[in-house]
Amino acid sequence: MIGFYVKTDLNGIPIRDKKNEFIPEHPTAGEIGAGDKVVYYTRGDHLIRGIFEVSENLREGDDRRAKDWTHGLIQFAIKPILKPISDVDFRNIIFSGKEDLDMFSHLDNLKKQWGMSLYRLNEIVLVYPKSEEQRFYIVGPETLRNDFNEKMESLTFQFLTNANCSFQSYEEIDKIFQESQKKKPKL
Repeated sequence: MIGFYVKTDLNGIPIRDKKNEFIPEHPTAGEIGAGDKVVYYTRGDHLIRGIFEVSENLREGDDRRAKDWTHGLIQFAIKPILKPISDVDFRNIIFSGKEDLDMFSHLDNLKKQWGMSLYRLNEIVLVYPKSEEQRFYIVGPETLRNDFNEKMESLTFQFLTNANCSFQSYEEIDKIFQESQKKKPKL
């Protein structure tokens, strides 16, 4: 099985569309269907787990769904097409010395910039007009603050560190909003 995160409200409750279906956190998840091929890649450790084919979208109420997945609420049954004996480090493919993958052909320095093609916020930081006023925020539950801090220490996210990117919890954003509502508008 493979699962994808869904959009949630500030309380972590999944948001649904007009048809009462979960709204995927990333729109691409909504385009997946039976017969599609998926390269199963895990971001944190850069490992390719295999290539799979989507066999079925598992709807709510289907007994085959993973009941313990609290975030991966959009779920698909998948079957292996190519499962390596051991996981493949994606960086070994990138730096093999052979021809560059098409997805990285636009980069000036593959070894330093490859992660940015996988992490879109880094791309935005690189192309967005620079300014002292520029700020980037990652908003999420307080429980993810330590994960954010660990990621920001890695070379992959160096550009975000230099661009004043910071983490704001839902509670902090709510407090800012509540304070803004107390201010009287200028006449």
